[in-house]
Amino acid sequence: MPWMLSNRSFFNTYYHIDGCEPGEYQFVVSSYGNEEFVRKHAAFAGKDVIGEMNINYIGIKPARNYRGEIYGTYV
Repeated sequence: MPWMLSNRSFFNTYYHIDGCEPGEYQFVVSSYGNEEFVRKHAAFAGKDVIGEMNINYIGIKPARNYRGEIYGTYV
């Protein structure tokens, strides 16, 4: 990273959300509960600061016009 910022390493788990509509994809990302994984792979991070992602939701679905045709994506 540029000056004044430390390099960061993140050890996150991605949780897929079942039951989405066809063509839709949803998931949650979190670093909670990954402490053992961080210890196991500490050499990979080296001197980086270990970043934490409390919780992050991402939803992606097709954007359709009045005819049902896909013209883009909602994120």
